[in-house]
Amino acid sequence: MSGAAILRFFSLFLLFCANQLFAQPLSFRHLTTAQGLLSDQRIHLAEDRIGRIWIASDEGVNVFDGQELISYSYPDNSGLLHNNVTSIFCDSKGTIWISHNMGVQYLLEGEQSFHSVTMPGPVNNEGLIFAEIPGGILIVSRSGSFLINNNYRCSVAEGLTALIQQFKVPTCMEQISGDEWLWGCVDSLRVVNVRTQKAIRSYPFPNSWALCRVTGDQWMVGSFSRDDLALLSLSTGELSYINHWKTNDNKPIGAYAGAIQRIDDHRFALASRYFGVYIIDIKNQSAEHLMHDGGDASSILTDYCRSLFISRDGTLFVHSRGLSYSPIKASRLRAVSQLRDKNGFRYSAVVNCFFQDHQQRLWIGTNAGLYQQDKNGNPGNTIRFLVEEDGEQRAKTIRHIAMDAKQRIWAGTFGAGLGKLETSTFIPAFNRAAPDAPKPYPSDIYAIIPYENKFLLCANYGFTSFDPLTGKTESYVDHPALRAIARHRTFYALIDSRGNWWLAQREGLFHYNTYTRQLTTVPVPGQQGDQSIQTVAEDSLGNVYAGGFTGLYIYRSGYFKDPLIIRKNDGLSSSNITGLICDKKGDMWIIGNRGLARYRPVTRELQSFDEKDGLLAGNHKFSSYYLSPDGTVYLGSEDGYNYFHPDSLGATAPPLKVYITELVLQDTLINTMAMQELHLPWHQNNLQFGYLSVDHKTGPYLQYRYKLTGLDSSFVYAGRQRTVRYTNLKPGDYTFNVEVSANGKDWFAAKPLELHIAIAFWNTIWFRVLVLVGLLLLAYTWYSFRIRQVRNQAQMKADYEIRLNDLENSALRAQMNPHFIFNCLNTINAFVSRNEKTLANQYISRFSKLIRMILDHSRQRKISLEEELEALELYLQIEQVRFEGRFNYSIIVDDSIDTGNTAIPGLLIQPFAENAILHGLLPAKQPGLLKISISKTDNLILIAVEDNGVGRAAAAASRADHQALQKSHGTDITWKRVALFNKEHGVEIEPVVVDLFDEDGIALGTRVEIMLFEESEL
Repeated sequence: MSGAAILRFFSLFLLFCANQLFAQPLSFRHLTTAQGLLSDQRIHLAEDRIGRIWIASDEGVNVFDGQELISYSYPDNSGLLHNNVTSIFCDSKGTIWISHNMGVQYLLEGEQSFHSVTMPGPVNNEGLIFAEIPGGILIVSRSGSFLINNNYRCSVAEGLTALIQQFKVPTCMEQISGDEWLWGCVDSLRVVNVRTQKAIRSYPFPNSWALCRVTGDQWMVGSFSRDDLALLSLSTGELSYINHWKTNDNKPIGAYAGAIQRIDDHRFALASRYFGVYIIDIKNQSAEHLMHDGGDASSILTDYCRSLFISRDGTLFVHSRGLSYSPIKASRLRAVSQLRDKNGFRYSAVVNCFFQDHQQRLWIGTNAGLYQQDKNGNPGNTIRFLVEEDGEQRAKTIRHIAMDAKQRIWAGTFGAGLGKLETSTFIPAFNRAAPDAPKPYPSDIYAIIPYENKFLLCANYGFTSFDPLTGKTESYVDHPALRAIARHRTFYALIDSRGNWWLAQREGLFHYNTYTRQLTTVPVPGQQGDQSIQTVAEDSLGNVYAGGFTGLYIYRSGYFKDPLIIRKNDGLSSSNITGLICDKKGDMWIIGNRGLARYRPVTRELQSFDEKDGLLAGNHKFSSYYLSPDGTVYLGSEDGYNYFHPDSLGATAPPLKVYITELVLQDTLINTMAMQELHLPWHQNNLQFGYLSVDHKTGPYLQYRYKLTGLDSSFVYAGRQRTVRYTNLKPGDYTFNVEVSANGKDWFAAKPLELHIAIAFWNTIWFRVLVLVGLLLLAYTWYSFRIRQVRNQAQMKADYEIRLNDLENSALRAQMNPHFIFNCLNTINAFVSRNEKTLANQYISRFSKLIRMILDHSRQRKISLEEELEALELYLQIEQVRFEGRFNYSIIVDDSIDTGNTAIPGLLIQPFAENAILHGLLPAKQPGLLKISISKTDNLILIAVEDNGVGRAAAAASRADHQALQKSHGTDITWKRVALFNKEHGVEIEPVVVDLFDEDGIALGTRVEIMLFEESEL
C-alpha cells in the first residue's frame, strides 16, 4: 500500500473516530401545548401517505406537517364526536381511523369531516387496536373484535372475540406474514391467524407491550410493566434477554418498553416508561441512552416516555411531555449544537473558529471562550480570554485561532487583540498604550494567517504582521506599496502558492507581488458598493477564488480580469460568501451566509448542501471555517457547528416530495392527491389550490413557488405560503405546477394538475351557430310575415284601385257619351239649318247606329278592338259628312293582331281622331289626311293617330282665338283612361305626342302614339 493510500485510510479512520466522539445526543425540537398541541398527554401517533403526523390525544386530534399544527376538536365543523381519542391509524388508502368514547370514526383522504361507523354494540375504546387486513379494517378491543369492510359496514369477528374473552385483549399486535399476527397478551405472546380466527402457538413472555421484527424470524419484545427486554425466535421459541448490553452510561438497559420501532437494518429505538429512550444496536450489541437534561433544551422533555414513532423520512417522535422529535438517521453533515466542558458548563450559541493541534486536540473558539476536546472526544476546560474593563474581568469573543512554530496556541479576539495561551490563561500580545504598539492597532481581529513563521493579522482597522517568536510587529502604514490599503478593514488574506498576498478588504480585492513589491487592485465586477471581498482562497490549479456580498469571483491563474462569476441564480444558496476552503482533492467549498456548496474546478460542477443534509440553519460568520490536517471540514454558525469529511458524505439526500393536496371551489373541497386532470364548468373559475411538502427536518425552511401555465408567464415565489387563489379565470386549458426547495436552489416539482375550464354555453360555437340560425329563422319568419302583409296590402290596394278604375271608367264613359252626342247633335243641327235633308237623313242614320253601339259599349269596361274600329269608322264617316269631305282617313291594322280577341277600353281612339280633325286638319288650307295605324310590339299594342294638319302650335293659337269659351274634355279623359288601363296590368306608359316638321322646320302635322297592354278579351 502506498504512503498516500495509508494516509488516506488513516484520515478516514480519524474521521470515523471523530464522528463517534463528536456525536452528541439527538437534538430534539418540541411540540407541546405551548406550540399549539391540544394536549401533552395520552398521545398516539400515525403517519398518512404524504408524511403528515396525526396526533391523537385526550383533547382531540392534531396534524403536524413539519411546519404547522392544525387541529380537530369537538365541537367544531370537523364532525368529530368526542375529544378523548385513544387510538389512531392510517390505512393504505390514506383514510384516518380513530376511536373515542363515542365509538369509531374515519376521515377520508383529502376530506375535512369525520364520518361515523355504526358498530354492532358499545365499544370500549381503552387500548383499542386498529389493523389492516385483506377484508378491511380489523378492530381488537376489550369489547371484542370487529371487521369493517370496504363499504364501512361493521360486523363482529366471532372467533377473535372468543380469543379475547379467553386470553384478554392484547396490548400490542404486529403482523408476522399473511394472516398470521403476533399478539402481546397478559399471560404470553400468541400467534393468531386472523382469517381462521384461531390461536396457533404461544411464547412465555407475559405482559408484552412492544413488538418489533428484527429479522424474518427474530423479534424484539419488551414489557411495560417490568424491565425485561428480549430477542425472541419464533421458530425455536428461544428468548435472549438483552438488558445487559453495554450502554454509553454503563448502566443496564432499563426497558419498561412502551414502544419499539426500527431505525435501520440494525438499530432500533425503544421508549422506556422510566428511563427515556434507548437506541439499540443489534449489530454491536450496544445501546445509546437518551435522557432528559435540564440544561439542554434539545433533549427529551422528561424521562417518562410512553411511546415513540419513527416516520418514513427518518424522524423520531417521542411522547414524554408532549412530543419531542429529531432526525434519527445520520445526516451527511454532522452537527453539534451544544458544547460542554469537563466541569459541566454548557454553551449553545455562536461558534467562530477551530484548530486541531499536533496532539489531535480540537480547539473551538466561541463568544464565551475557548473550548477543547482531546482526541478521544473528552471535553477539557473552558478557557476565557479575560480583559479588565471598568474594574471587571470580561471575557472576549475568540474569532480566530492559530499555532506558532513552538506549538503555542494564539487567539485573535474582538476587542482585545491577539493573545497567547499559557497554562490555561491568555496573555495579551500587545499593550495599546505601549510606544511600540502596532499601527493600526489590531483590536478586532477577523483572521490570523500564518506565513514564514509569522502571522498576518487581518483586523477591523487594517492588517499587521506579527512574529510570535520574537513578539515584534511590522506595520505597513508607511510601506511604499501597501500604505494605500494598510488601514482598510481586512477580512481575510491568502498567501498563494507563489508567495504573493491576496487581501480581502471592504474596499475590494488587492494583490501584492512580494517579489516585485507591486500592489494591484484586482477588478471586481459589479456596481459601486459591490466591491467588498470577505474571503479569498486558492485551488490546486492556482485559480484564485474571492467571495463578497454579491457573489463568488474565480480568477484564472495569473489573470486579474474577466473572472468567472457564480451567484445565487447559478445555484448558490446565498450570494453573500463568507468563507472558502479548498479540500485535499482540490474541490472548493463555498460557504455562504446561509448554505454550503462544493465546486469542482475541472468540471465546473456545483453541488449544494442545506438543512436536509444536516446543515445547521444559523448564519455563518467571517473566518468561521477550518480544514483539519486529516481533511475534516468544520463550519461554525450561530447555532453551533457542522463537521464532515468530503470523502464520507455518501449518497445525495433524497429529493423533497411536494403534493397538490386540494382544490377549493367556492364551498366545495376536492381532493387532488390522486388527480392529474380536472374538468370544470365555466362558472367554477375561482380556484384555490392547496399544496404541501412534508419534511420534519427542513420543514421550517421550506419555500414554495408555483405557476399556472396558461396564465402565469413564470414561477411565482410564495415563500412559506401553501395556498394560492386565482379568480375569474377565463375558459381554457391550464396546468398548475408547484415546486419546493429547502435552499432556494434545488427545486423539486409535484405532479402537475391539468385543468380544463369549459366555455360558457353562450360563447360556444354551436350555441352561436344555433343563435345565428335562430336569428335567421326569426328574420325569415318576420320577412315572410312582412311579405305576406305587403302582398295583402298590395292586393287590397290593387282591388281598391281596380274598383276605383271601374268607377273612374264608368264616370269617364258617362262624360264621354254626352260629349260625343253633343258634338253630333251640333252637326245635325247644322244640316237642318242649311236645309240639307238628304245629308241630315244619312247623318242621322249613321249617328243612330253609332249611338246604339255607344250605348252597348257603355255597359262594358272593355270592348274588342274590332268593335272599337267599327265605331271609329262610323264616327269618321259622320265627321267626313259633317265637314263636307275636307279630309280623308285611313285605318291600317297589323295582320298579327287579332282584333276580335284584343280588348281595349271603349271609344279610346275616337277622342284623339276628333282632336286631330278639329284642331289639326280643319284649320289647314290643304286637304287633310288622317292616318290611324295599329301595330304590335312584344306584349304591347301601339295605336298611332297621325294628321297632316297645322300642328299643335298653330292649333293652340286657333283655339285661343275662336274657342275661348268652349272646353273639350275628350282627350283629357282619354289620357287618364289609357293610364288606368295600363296600370291595371302593371305598365307605366303614357301616350306620346310627336310634332312633325319638314327640313325647314315648317309644321307638317301631329302624331299621337298610344301604347296599350295587349289583353286578350277571352
